[in-house]
Amino acid sequence: MWCQKDHQQPSKHIHMRKDITCIFAGIILSLSVHGQNGLNKGNAQQSKKGIITGRVFVQGDGPMEYANVALYEGRDSSLVTGTVTNAGGKFELRKIPFGRYYLEVDFIGFKKKSIPGIAINRKTPRRALGRLFLQETSQNIEGVEVTASRPQVRYQVDKKVIQLDKDYLAQGGSAVRVLENVPSIQVDIEGNVELRGSSNFRVLVDGKPTVLDGSEALQQIPAGMIENIEIITNPSAKYDPEGTTGIINVIMKEGRGSGLNGMVRASGSTSGSLEGGVNLNYALTDRLNLSTSIQYRDFQFDMTGLDERENFDTDTTSYIDQNMENTMNRKTYSFEAGLDYSITKSSSISLSGGVGSFGFGREGTIRTDIYTSPVSDNTYERTRSLFDLDNDYYEMNLNYQKHFDSTQHKVNASLYYSGSENKDINTSEIAQTDEDWEQVRAGVSQFKTNESGNEHQLRAKIDYTRPTPIGKLEAGYQGRYRIQNYHYKLQNQQDDQWISDEDYITDADFSRLIQALYAT
Repeated sequence: MWCQKDHQQPSKHIHMRKDITCIFAGIILSLSVHGQNGLNKGNAQQSKKGIITGRVFVQGDGPMEYANVALYEGRDSSLVTGTVTNAGGKFELRKIPFGRYYLEVDFIGFKKKSIPGIAINRKTPRRALGRLFLQETSQNIEGVEVTASRPQVRYQVDKKVIQLDKDYLAQGGSAVRVLENVPSIQVDIEGNVELRGSSNFRVLVDGKPTVLDGSEALQQIPAGMIENIEIITNPSAKYDPEGTTGIINVIMKEGRGSGLNGMVRASGSTSGSLEGGVNLNYALTDRLNLSTSIQYRDFQFDMTGLDERENFDTDTTSYIDQNMENTMNRKTYSFEAGLDYSITKSSSISLSGGVGSFGFGREGTIRTDIYTSPVSDNTYERTRSLFDLDNDYYEMNLNYQKHFDSTQHKVNASLYYSGSENKDINTSEIAQTDEDWEQVRAGVSQFKTNESGNEHQLRAKIDYTRPTPIGKLEAGYQGRYRIQNYHYKLQNQQDDQWISDEDYITDADFSRLIQALYAT
């Protein structure tokens, strides 16, 4: 750019404005030239990059997903870049500098394929390799036997299914033994079960209700008779809502076969526990089947514990040391019988019933030593307790099932009746002793609680299931009628006699009628 001066005699201010204009014009021109040169340089660098594309197939089959694609320098075989193929077998390598390369495609179980002499330059910045086919590798070996087993826990959309066919350690115990190592299940030393941290769950046997609740039902079912256990943590409207944390459905083994067949089992332990059962099945005809089951269990174990507590005050610390010894016993027996009759190939009816008893006992002693620091006189106390629970029950179940055009299109109707009587007595004795735990005072505080009750329940239910092109339709009705009586009293011992405390006597009668419809 040229800036000319006027030969006339301008003023001093005019000369100054012209000089400033020339300076700014020169700066703008310089920046423009520099920017254009930088842009041209960047375009030149960008133009020295190429692209390689292709598609990988299995020889004689469709596209291959997740095949490894690697690009190597032609001069020294150094790795330049790589990728894997997508679901359609396609791959694309971008920003490849100009040069000569070779490409390798590889996948486990297939022969590696190499494509040499790939040149990326100004004339051919894009190389389309087209279809690349991989061949399977094979090797002749001697015959081998492959054995597969189902996992012990299978996860489905709304439940977990525990298989028992490989759990040999649990075969000699109850359903509780099976659940000890199952996720979301906790079992304590006494066999009490919690599902997701709560004991408020529902137990079903072959999808049908039981008289016993929660842990009591699981403790009575022998593991050797269980096919699998379903833990339903997200039950649909088809199930009863009593178990707020979920449902545990125990699927029993089917003993059907031709003629007479059955199973006898027995087990014991060094602690004095005994368990056994007999299951028989008799197919009278192709349509009529009879079954019966007798189970007995006497489970015993001992437990000891130590509890030490310190309570800090301003200048005094108090201590409470307790030693606990408990002997526990759980005894159950049951007798069940059933009849199954196939009316037609698509419909059947079954009638089953049973009686049983569930008992639990615990006898324990707690020795308590109370003292303070600075040292004071020790106080020794011995507490003996005796707990005894008995629950006798009976139940009957009538079930009808009809299949339509498929096994999933069906209707199932059932009528269920149950009754139970239970009582539990809890006795406690508290005595002051010396340091050898011998009683030092004549007076002993003794009291006991008596609880008893009975319950009767009637249920009628019908369920309809039908697959549809977009899912599955389920609908049904259920009616329930329940009557329950409950009695409680507290007694204290006076002059070797048990005297009831009138302030702690409770009698309650409870009845409930529920009718419900559902559809999902």
